[in-house]
Amino acid sequence: MTRFTKKYLLIVLTLCIQAYFCTTVKELQPNIVWTYFSDLAATPRPSFHSSEVTSYLFKFAQQNNFKYKTDDVGNIVIVVPATKGFEDKPITCLQTHTDMVAEKNIDKHFDFEKDAIELLLDGDWVRANNTTLGADDGIGCAISLAIATDSEASHGPLELVFTIDEEVGLIGAINMDKKLLDCSYLLNLDNSVYGTIYVGSAGGINTVADFEFDSLPLTVEQEESRCVVQVLVTGLHGGHSGNAIHKQPANAAKVLATLMFELLEAGMDILLIDVDCGHADNAIPRESSAIVSIPKNIFSQVQHFTQTFQHNQDTLVEPDIRIQVQYFENDQHPTGYNETFTLFQVLNALPYGVISYNLHMPGQIETSTNLALVKTTHLDNKLNITITTMQRSTSDHSRKYISDQVKSVFYLANASRVRTEVEYGGWHPDLTGELLKVAINSFGGPVKTKATHAGLECGEIKSKYPSLQMISYGPDIVDAHTPNERVRIESVRLTYEFTKRLLKGI
Repeated sequence: MTRFTKKYLLIVLTLCIQAYFCTTVKELQPNIVWTYFSDLAATPRPSFHSSEVTSYLFKFAQQNNFKYKTDDVGNIVIVVPATKGFEDKPITCLQTHTDMVAEKNIDKHFDFEKDAIELLLDGDWVRANNTTLGADDGIGCAISLAIATDSEASHGPLELVFTIDEEVGLIGAINMDKKLLDCSYLLNLDNSVYGTIYVGSAGGINTVADFEFDSLPLTVEQEESRCVVQVLVTGLHGGHSGNAIHKQPANAAKVLATLMFELLEAGMDILLIDVDCGHADNAIPRESSAIVSIPKNIFSQVQHFTQTFQHNQDTLVEPDIRIQVQYFENDQHPTGYNETFTLFQVLNALPYGVISYNLHMPGQIETSTNLALVKTTHLDNKLNITITTMQRSTSDHSRKYISDQVKSVFYLANASRVRTEVEYGGWHPDLTGELLKVAINSFGGPVKTKATHAGLECGEIKSKYPSLQMISYGPDIVDAHTPNERVRIESVRLTYEFTKRLLKGI
């Protein structure tokens, strides 16, 4: 039996024993990582609500006698001394973000600002109970905390950097104080494919429009002859618009828009009351809803039309898609037919998906666009609708080009306001740095180097610290930003062991 075979059998045996005996996530190995992750799962930390996780990190630093500092926006740096014999090594930063995307299945009762994430063991994976798991980037945070307190880890001086509100436009990284960091190397632990070291990422921009329509009370006769219904799209995969868009998942907002456009084009008398699609600007919508007023005598016709429309959807990509038309209680006033048609023409016309691939890196997406959010508010007899799209590209020119196309659709439809928000730059690959060489040599097996189409904080941090060498990596995380999010248990162990080897080798 070869040494490799013995090592492989030992790993398999360890996993079998772990699967048999472990009944809670805290019992998984490495225990130190999963204990910290369980703590973070019990700490509410949706975007824009960082107070509890900030308190947790302050307490961690105080209990371990680590110095810590913050900047004005709320980023935290915990300073960890070098272990014995590594005092002269360069300072290395372990960089993660504390917030998580707050997504749940439509029938799940859960308050992300108060409730603890329910962690479940599912074979080789850890997932949550019908909510996002928060492994993005809770696992990265847990690995950082574990490294700092692992008596068997050897490393030079460390800065554990925890940024805030990454999931809503890289707010922490964009507004980071230029004097916050003292490190020479940065390890970004916010990636989701084990076995790949990322050396570049796309930049992004949100292109947003507001539409304002009059909402008019119905006459008594109209009230008697009409009913309110909800058109509901559910069951789609969704996912992170940087990591999943190449899989061509259906976009619930686009599915709803196409259906409503076809109903209106067929001459059906539909008046919009409310439309609601998506939960995060960097996620592909899994669910969407339109609340509309229709004549009672066309209810069955709308239902039949919708059933035929669903039958024609691509179930190879979205096998669980479901589109329902159901009666709905609502006392808000609708807008007019022309306004309703205008809105769904806009949503139907907006581009979605991969726009182009990088000619110099086969298979690497260059540019994409996503219809992320459609939200409605009622105020002073006005129906106000905000549409948020996100464009990603490794090319600044291409990103602006597709953003301008989206703007053109909005302008043609006479949007009341068109703007761009949360723009951040890309991270251009550097394949010659010493950090990357050490990382490849430390990996312990075959490893890929590539750029990601997702937006990483590395680009914004690099703009403030141009000489900083950086890489990004992480364990296997599937279906991030959805209630199907899960992390592969063994990849967490492998990522942690790689991090320890890398820090020892720097």
